[in-house]
Amino acid sequence: MKLLNYAVACFFCCYLFSCSGQVETKSKSNDSLANEMVNAFKGKSLEEINELLKSNSEQIEGLLN
Repeated sequence: MKLLNYAVACFFCCYLFSCSGQVETKSKSNDSLANEMVNAFKGKSLEEINELLKSNSEQIEGLLN
């Protein structure tokens, strides 16, 4: 189950990074989703990022169940 959560989190982040160039928003034309994620992770250690991704995957799993 832990591995599944990690896999979902990795897939979700990869999906966001891959789609960020194709998504156009009217209010933020200069900022892509990838830039927002990079800014959110700036100054954080790998452990903090890993915990954040784990909590996101748990939230997603809770929504799906």
